[in-house]
Amino acid sequence: MKILYEDKYMLAVLKEAGIPIQSDKSQDRSLLSAVNEYTSGSCHIITRLDRPVGGISLFAKDKETAARLSEMIRENKADKIYTAILCGKPLCGGHIEDYIFKNERTNTSKIVNKGSVGAKLASLSYDITKSGKEHTLVRIYLETGRHHQIRVQFAHMGYPLYGDTKYNEKYKHKRGIFPALFASEMKLVHPITGDTVHIKAENDPVRDLFEKLEGGAV
Repeated sequence: MKILYEDKYMLAVLKEAGIPIQSDKSQDRSLLSAVNEYTSGSCHIITRLDRPVGGISLFAKDKETAARLSEMIRENKADKIYTAILCGKPLCGGHIEDYIFKNERTNTSKIVNKGSVGAKLASLSYDITKSGKEHTLVRIYLETGRHHQIRVQFAHMGYPLYGDTKYNEKYKHKRGIFPALFASEMKLVHPITGDTVHIKAENDPVRDLFEKLEGGAV
């Protein structure tokens, strides 16, 4: 477990793709279990990542810090930045706003009309970092935290994520691959000290994968 940031109030660690952030029916060792063992405490999950997605995961070490951080996340007062590889080549970056419905039975989400029962607003912005022959590397600024949001919104646009076995038809039913999505940066004001905290992963596996796929094409 790689520690990216730690003080007496909170902890940010690097989650590897394929590891559950908390215990699930697989009974595989979770990141939360590893964090609690490391701190000898009972930490609180602040930012959740889908099991197949890697990147920065933030935890609070006490209830007060957890409450303040959770409120910041709900009010979009923390910058959450992701790297992803899209299949296809959008012409430019921009802002995406949709309404998402989560199907609890299938553990999938879909875009629905505004006003649909159970629909929640989902918004994000993105920039194009590099374009290749078949894929595009993008930097995503997540504004809401809906279930499978990034994967669903880009698939709906016609640019599903590389390796996404749920929302990209090319990779459905394939095993041993993960969506090319990585939580690469987080910026926030510390809920206790008021200091600006910038957490960044040193290595970005999605960026590295793009270079392998496209040979550094621009």
